[in-house]
Amino acid sequence: MNPSTFGPQTIHKRWAWPGLLLVVFSVNLPAFWASAPAQAAPQTNHTSTLTRIAFGSCAKETSPQPIWDVVLERDPGLFILAGDNVYGDTDDPAVLRMKYERFAAVPGFARLRETVPVLATWDDHDFGRNDAGTEYEMKRESQQVFLDFFGVPSDSPRRTREGVYHAETFGPEGRRVQVILLDTRYHRSALERFSPEPGRRRGAYRPRRDRDATMLGDAQWSWLESQLRQPADIRLIVSSIQFVAEDHRHEKWGNLPRERRRMLNLIRDTGAQGVVFLSGDRHHAELSRLERSAPGYSLYYLTASGLTQSRARGGRFRVPEYNRSRVAGPFRGQHFGMVDIDWDQPEPAITLQIINADGTAVIRETVHRNELQRGGEAQLATAKSSPSDVAVVQDQMTTDGDIDDWRTPGLLYADDRNVYGRFLTTERTLRRHAETVIVGFDLDGDAATGDGGGLDLAFHIGPPPAENGRRRRGPLVVHHGADRQPREISDTELIRALGFHIGPTHASDWHEFRLRRDAARTLGLNPDSPPRSPLRVVVRGIDKETSVSRVIAEASVTPPAASWSAETGTASSALPTKADGAVRLVCFNVLWATPQEDPAPFGRLLKATRPDIYLIQEWDQSRYSVAEICAWFKEHVDPNAEWSAMVTGIGGRGSGTAVVTPHPMTAKLPPHVPVATARWDFPARIAGAAVDTPSGRFVVGNVHFKAGGALDSDEDIRRRAEAEAVNRLLVGLSAAVQPDVVVLGGDFNLNGSTEIAEIATRGLDLDLSDLATARPQVLGQPGLVYTHGRGPSKNRLDFITYSDATAQVTAAFVLDTTVLDDAALQAANLQRTDSHASDHLPVFVDLLPRGYRPPTSGEVAQQHPGTAR
Repeated sequence: MNPSTFGPQTIHKRWAWPGLLLVVFSVNLPAFWASAPAQAAPQTNHTSTLTRIAFGSCAKETSPQPIWDVVLERDPGLFILAGDNVYGDTDDPAVLRMKYERFAAVPGFARLRETVPVLATWDDHDFGRNDAGTEYEMKRESQQVFLDFFGVPSDSPRRTREGVYHAETFGPEGRRVQVILLDTRYHRSALERFSPEPGRRRGAYRPRRDRDATMLGDAQWSWLESQLRQPADIRLIVSSIQFVAEDHRHEKWGNLPRERRRMLNLIRDTGAQGVVFLSGDRHHAELSRLERSAPGYSLYYLTASGLTQSRARGGRFRVPEYNRSRVAGPFRGQHFGMVDIDWDQPEPAITLQIINADGTAVIRETVHRNELQRGGEAQLATAKSSPSDVAVVQDQMTTDGDIDDWRTPGLLYADDRNVYGRFLTTERTLRRHAETVIVGFDLDGDAATGDGGGLDLAFHIGPPPAENGRRRRGPLVVHHGADRQPREISDTELIRALGFHIGPTHASDWHEFRLRRDAARTLGLNPDSPPRSPLRVVVRGIDKETSVSRVIAEASVTPPAASWSAETGTASSALPTKADGAVRLVCFNVLWATPQEDPAPFGRLLKATRPDIYLIQEWDQSRYSVAEICAWFKEHVDPNAEWSAMVTGIGGRGSGTAVVTPHPMTAKLPPHVPVATARWDFPARIAGAAVDTPSGRFVVGNVHFKAGGALDSDEDIRRRAEAEAVNRLLVGLSAAVQPDVVVLGGDFNLNGSTEIAEIATRGLDLDLSDLATARPQVLGQPGLVYTHGRGPSKNRLDFITYSDATAQVTAAFVLDTTVLDDAALQAANLQRTDSHASDHLPVFVDLLPRGYRPPTSGEVAQQHPGTAR
C-alpha cells in the first residue's frame, strides 16, 4: 500500500496478512420475487475473473436511494445485499411482498438489477421482525417471499431447506472468489438481556454460554464446513450481524460466544485461507481487525450499513460506539462497501473501501493474499535477533499483555539480559483455560537433555489441583535435570533468579513471557558456557480432562553478542521525584484493613512516596469513621496536613473504598450507589470526589469492582453493572464541578472481560473521548508490569486512568520493595518486606495538568499548609 495514494483516511497496516479469506457478514437481502416487474436479469458468468465486488445493507424502501447511481459508476462485477434490504417488520406475508415491490421500483436499484448480478441474504427487518431469530412464527412464509423476489429457481435446494444460506464461486483456478452468504436468523436461538439501566426501556444483550444456543443450526454448520473445504483463493462470507465486534450492547456473534469460537475454530480446522468478514446492521461503516484469531492470521472485517439508514441525523453529535478491534471509522452517512482485487500483482492485492454518497473513499485499506495465510501471528515464528535490533528492546519491551511495544512482527527476542516471547491461545484467560498452558525452554541447545524433547525448564499455567486436591496458586515450575526426571521448583528465590514472568494470565488479548538469559547457568546446566546458545521455546496446551496435547507455538532465537553480565542482582531503582506542578496519585488495595492492624509498613510506603491523592481499597469502613481515617493518615503519614476523606462500603470487614487527600474536597459522590444483578444486590464500592489541588481541580473516582469469575461469569456481569453505574456518576460529577483533570482508578479485578474498564472510562475525558490508561512499570524490574501476586505469574488488577486531553504523565511506577536494591531501600527508609504487607502493590502516577503554570511567590504563601510537601 502506498500511503501517499489514499490521503488522510488511509489505514496503515501494522501486521502482515497471511492468506486471504474474506468473510462477509450480511444483513438481510430480499430476493427478487416472482411478482416483481419482469426484467432480464444479467447472467452470472462463474468462469470469468471477478475483480470488483460492491455490497451494502440497510435500505428502507420508502427512503430516497440516490446511492445506486454512485454504485453503478463504480461498475462492480457483483453486488451483495447484506441484509435489511427492506424494512418489512410484519407478520403478514402480503405486506412483506408489497414492501419488496416498492424496493424493486426504486429506479437506481432497477438499473443495477438489469446490469449487475446480485446475491443476497437477510437480516432481522427483511426476515420480518426486529432482532428476531428462530422464534419468529412466519419464517417459512418469509423465506418463500425472499426466494421469489430474488428469482431463485423452483428446483433449487434453497426452496426445500430451512434458511436462505447460499454460496457461489467465481473465476478460474488461481483466481477463484467464493461468496458464502450465511443465514443468522432462521435457526438463531433467542437472545437474553441484562436488566434495563435507568432511563432505558430494555437492557443490553448478555452473552449466552449454554451449549444448546446456536447461531446457524446444525445443518447450516455442516454445510458451511463443506463450503470452506472447497478450493478458493479468496472467500467472502456474508453475515447479517457483526462477527468481530464484541463491545457494543446490540446484536452480534459475541452474544453467543460459543458459536463465535466455533466459527474461528472451523476456519482453522478446514485450513481456509484469506478470510475477510463483511457485515451490515449497525447503521454506520467501519473497518476492524481481529488479531488474536484461531485461524493463524489476522481477520479483517468491513461493515457497510447505510444505503439509506444512517445514525447521522440532523447533525446531532453521537459518541462513537466502542469497538476494540476498529482500525478505521466509524463513518455515518449514506455509503456502500467495495472489495477490489488486483490479480496481476505477484501477490493479489485486496482493497477494502467504504464509498460515500459523493463517490469518495472515506475508508480504504489494502492487504495481500499471502498476508492472510496460516502461520502468522497466532503462532510464534522464528525470529532473528541482531545487536542492532536488540539494542533498544529492553527499553521498549513491557511484559503486560499489550503488544503495542513490539516494534516488528517478530515474536521472540533476546537482549543482553532477557529473552522475551508472546503467544495466543484459543481463550483469553490462562488460569481458567480448559487446557494447562505450558511454556517450555530448551536452555542448553541439547535435544538429548531435559524431558526427552530437549526442554529443560517448563512453567505450567493453570495446572490441575495437586494430588492432595489442593488448588495450586500460580504456575507449577518444573525442571528436568541430567537424569530427565521432573522436579518441581518451589524455592521462591530460585524462581526469581530465573527471571521468569508471564503476564497477564487472564483478561488479555496476548500473553507475553520473559526469562533471564542466564537461566541455564542458574540451574547448573553447562555453567561454563556463554549464554549464546540457540534458545528454543515451545508453548503447549494440555487438555485438563483428556490430557490431549497440542502445540500452540514454537520458535527459536540466537541471543545477540551483547555486553551480557552474569550478575543476578536487581537494578538500582531510586524512587522517582515528583515534577513541579505534578499531582501524585496512588492506587492501593490494602488487604482487608491491615493498615489499622499493622500500620508501620503502610506508613513507611506512603511517607516515602508522598502522594497528593490516595485511592484506597479494602479499608475497614465498618469500624472506622471518616474522622478516624483522617486521624490515621495524620498519625502515620503527615501530621501537618489537614486530611479530607470520602469513604463508602458495604458493611463487611475490609469492604471500604476511600479517596483521601491533604487538599480540600469540594464535592463528593453519594456514599451508597445501589447496583443489583441476578446474584448480588448490594451497593457498588465506589468513592469519588472533586479535589482542589494547587495545580487544578481533579475529579477522582476510586472503584473496587466485584472480584472472581472468568469471562461472562456472574461476577463479570456484576462488574459490568458496576462499571455502568460508575461511569454515569462520574459523568454527572464532572458536569457539575467542571474539573481540569478526571481520574478513575482502583482495583478493577479484570479476571474476565477487559470491556469492564472500557465501560467505566467511556467518554469521561474532557474532550468526550475515553480515559487513557497509565502504564507504570515495576521499579527494579525493567519491562514488567504487575500489581498483584507474589509468584512468577503476577497479574495487573490495579489501574489508574486519566484524561490525557488535559493532563500528561510525568512518572508512573509500581512499588515492589522485594526487588529494590539496598541503596534504594535505605534512601527511602523502607524495609524489604514492606510491600508484602498487602497482596497488592501500590501503583503511583504523577499527572501534570497541561494548563499548569508555576505559582507566583505570593500565591505560594497562601497555599494550604498540607500542600507544602
